Amino acid sequence: MDYFQKTDTQVFSERDKNIIQTLSFVSASLSLCGCLFVIFSFLFFKNLQTFPFKLIFFVSCTELFVSCMVFLTDSNACWINAAITDYFELSTMMWISVISYNIYQTLCKGNKNVESLENYYHVTGWGIPVLLWVPVAVSDSFGEAGIWCWIPTTKVIQRWVCYYGPWAFVIMFNILIHIYVTKTVYSLQSKKLGPLQTLQSREQSNILTDKEGSQIILRLRLYVFVFLWVSLWSFGHRINELVDESSQSQLTFFAIMHAFFRPLQGFLNSLVYGIHRKLLNEYKIFFLTLKIFKYDRRQSDPILQRYKSYSFTTDQQK
Repeated sequence: MDYFQKTDTQVFSERDKNIIQTLSFVSASLSLCGCLFVIFSFLFFKNLQTFPFKLIFFVSCTELFVSCMVFLTDSNACWINAAITDYFELSTMMWISVISYNIYQTLCKGNKNVESLENYYHVTGWGIPVLLWVPVAVSDSFGEAGIWCWIPTTKVIQRWVCYYGPWAFVIMFNILIHIYVTKTVYSLQSKKLGPLQTLQSREQSNILTDKEGSQIILRLRLYVFVFLWVSLWSFGHRINELVDESSQSQLTFFAIMHAFFRPLQGFLNSLVYGIHRKLLNEYKIFFLTLKIFKYDRRQSDPILQRYKSYSFTTDQQK
């Protein structure tokens, strides 16, 4: 992003530009850390290489590219910056929708073989963004767009057809999935559990406890909330540009909020999607083993035995 375009000198003061750039760099740095944390965790811990976490890995990869583009401030590379940012932002939208749909397939449809849908997920996550990206690139609609490089304000059709139209569809799709999954979870919770019913029998009967159901609903709501919250500031900024470009105070406010929250999506996604009990347990065990080897504990050390027991149990569950 280039925050020092000549077209903005009459709208943003130097102080405003410095605030916008600093906030963007801070949020993008947090997102880089969050994305790299999720990517490293997926690649390093074999126990985390499950299909649901694989989808989260893809979201983190797309957001990693978006975050990197924030630090590309060379105006000569504005077209490249805009093109890469636009494609991977669209890809992020699609992969978030894929995750929601995967939850729907698992809980609502009872699909035990969602891995068979992976090829379709890749077509959605990587292919649909290409279809939306190509018309913008072919019409030479990437370039200087106010405080950063994107689709200029003069290219209204390209903005709304190839970005905000799909964005609105993704928002509605995720909200509908959330509603349907919530109803399904409440329905599964209403089933009665026998006093001797095991975890395996509950899974076969497709029954959820109150705690399991609440965790699923909370996480799905956070998915939708993060995506909606981050995107709304961008949407508000563009609407303000379209309706009342002469209002400097409103433009500055929306630009600052947009510049801070949009690059922050990678970090928020890493918290909502990536941080869970299984991942934290992997790191706990990892650091425990480092401590054991550092102090050369005996093989009978209870901590080491607990680690071996954990690893054996995990392998058996596979």
